[in-house]
Amino acid sequence: MTCTWVYSNNPSWANSTPMPDAFAPPNGTTFYPELWALANHDEYADKLMDEVYACVRLPLEDCIKQLNPVLSFEQVQKVALFISYSMEGMTMFVGHGKVWNDSIQQMANIATMSFLAMARNITSEDIEKEI
Repeated sequence: MTCTWVYSNNPSWANSTPMPDAFAPPNGTTFYPELWALANHDEYADKLMDEVYACVRLPLEDCIKQLNPVLSFEQVQKVALFISYSMEGMTMFVGHGKVWNDSIQQMANIATMSFLAMARNITSEDIEKEI
């Protein structure tokens, strides 16, 4: 599978607040958790899900590399993966029809601030150290 959409190399998310719907569109609140569950039981669904998310992470990887050029390619991928799964996890709490949905703008603001700070400031040592 190849990524068929075009995205900007400009880290635009570094200068803006994301639209709350980007975190939990009405269809996504139910579709994506069902897809995740199916991927746990179906090898083909798991493969497709991995391919889709790899494409979704490409713009994140480009932005992270621009914000923190000292990170290696593999480290950039890990930071992008962390941001991706953190955003996806919010669906279960602030998604359409969820109890905390009225807080989605505030969660988007908090996520933007924390992801940007992390992307700009995380070091290779932070990523690679043993806990």
